[in-house]
Parts: sequence; structure tokens; C-alpha cells
Amino acid sequence: MGLFGNPRRDPAGSLFARLRHWSPFSRTKRDISAARQAELRGDLAKAAALFGRAGANDEVARVMMMRAEAEPDPKTRLQHYVQAASIAPAEHPLRKIAQLRRAQMMTLLIKGGASSAASRADLLNAARDLEELGAPEEAAEAYKLAGDHESEAR
Repeated sequence: MGLFGNPRRDPAGSLFARLRHWSPFSRTKRDISAARQAELRGDLAKAAALFGRAGANDEVARVMMMRAEAEPDPKTRLQHYVQAASIAPAEHPLRKIAQLRRAQMMTLLIKGGASSAASRADLLNAARDLEELGAPEEAAEAYKLAGDHESEAR
């Protein structure tokens, strides 16, 4: 057959015939299918990468949330929440959940560790996020940990 083949005899066999029938959507479908298979195997990092390559940001955020929930290390869990919140589409409900969990995890990390100026700023940002996302009790606790008594009372 060869590289150039005879497209009249074997239309699917020549390189040019295959390129003529190639569709940009076929790669997207293959990536999504491969991502679902990787997810079923438990390879969530590969699944997230394949969903990302296919442009399915809502699926990437969903997989990143699953990775966060399965992660035993709190700092890595926080990173996954940050990634999920940043990649989820703006009006997707998963974005709000990821932001809420990120803020909660930030509060827990600072509560259990040493306090510095940078961690205080992170804690205040997390407290504002909690307040905006409708978790006033958790926001008050975060403000208390940060030493912002005015905001805590609010």
C-alpha cells in the first residue's frame, strides 16, 4: 500500500484519505473517552489532564474535587481545591463548593499551625470567602483566629 497508496482502491488506506476524513472533534471524543477510562481505573491525575485537553473544564473541576477528597495531606488537598475553584466555569455550582472547601481547609491549616503575617492574610481572605459564600459561623471563627474582632462580631 505505501504512504500515498491508491485512494481509489483503498480509500481508508492512504494517508491523504485518512487526513481528508479527519475531524477535530474526533480527538476531543477520544480524550473524553480516555479520561473516563482513566477515572474508572482510579488514575484521577490523568483523567483531569485528558478532560482539560478536551476542554471539559466542568469535568476537570469535578475530578479535582474527587482528588482533594481522597488526599490525606491537607496542603495537597488545599491545592486541589484551589485548582478546582479556579477551573470550574463561573456559574457552575461546583465552583462555589470548591471555594467553600478551600476556605475551610485554609482555616483548619492555620488553626493547627504557627501564625505569620502571610498566614493571617490568607486567613482573612478565607474568612471573607466564607462570609460571601454563606457560612457566617465558619467566617466568624476564621476572623477570630486572624484576630479581626470587628469582623468576627459582624
